[in-house]
Amino acid sequence: MPMLALSAGLRGQALLIQRVKELLYGDTITVKVEIDHEFEAGSLIIPVHILSDAISAAGQLLTGEATTALVNLITLLGFTGISGVTIYNLFRRLRGRRIERPEDIPKDLKIDIRVELLVRIYNDAEVQVQLRKTIDPLHTDGIEEFHTRRQGMVIERVSKMDLRAADEAELEDLTKNEEIDLDIEKAAWRRNLAWHFNDGRTSFDARIDDEKFWKGIEQGEAFADGDRLRVHLQTTARRTHYGTLRVERRIPTVIDIEHFRRRQAKLFGDEEPK
Repeated sequence: MPMLALSAGLRGQALLIQRVKELLYGDTITVKVEIDHEFEAGSLIIPVHILSDAISAAGQLLTGEATTALVNLITLLGFTGISGVTIYNLFRRLRGRRIERPEDIPKDLKIDIRVELLVRIYNDAEVQVQLRKTIDPLHTDGIEEFHTRRQGMVIERVSKMDLRAADEAELEDLTKNEEIDLDIEKAAWRRNLAWHFNDGRTSFDARIDDEKFWKGIEQGEAFADGDRLRVHLQTTARRTHYGTLRVERRIPTVIDIEHFRRRQAKLFGDEEPK
């Protein structure tokens, strides 16, 4: 197994555990993620321990509840085997997509957290990033499955085929041809350079290929932060042999231009500057 793939996956798992803990309990408990001191380099089975200072507060956290704070955490992360609701199980079922509909959530939640919190945790951007990093070694030749285990028993698994299905679904979701309003965050004055836009949710780069638009710039039309374009936006995506996601955005047509100063005039009822 390539050492870089192994180390990146372990770091992803440690950060995933920490992020899920933060969303579940904030600073009320702390956890440490450690590798067993007897772990031998080159092994395909890596003993991971999740340790918590909450154990010292047993009277508060580990009694009087159907499940405990620590058990909830390790259950959601696929280390107990008492619930079909884990991050990895949801990843397989949804092919890596976010939870969007009620039917995406298992009806029998054998875990002591609210449905709204489960959705928030699974859909969290950082959780999704670190989950992907945890199982990213499956993109490497020769690595076929990722497992979580407890006392030698496999609790959860994600296969190379599961990851490929999620990769394909991600590419399907990213590939779009849409008409959309974009706020300019940074303009670029060379045709081969990308502009930086915001669509109201995220920021990204996109190249503008519209000849009419560039002729307007050559004739003196200036742009600044806050100006808005209505455009046809084409988004394509692919994954490299090593699993790296490459996203490209291009704008073949600029439909309309709205300068920030004109929007301000409309907002306050003033006359538009000429």
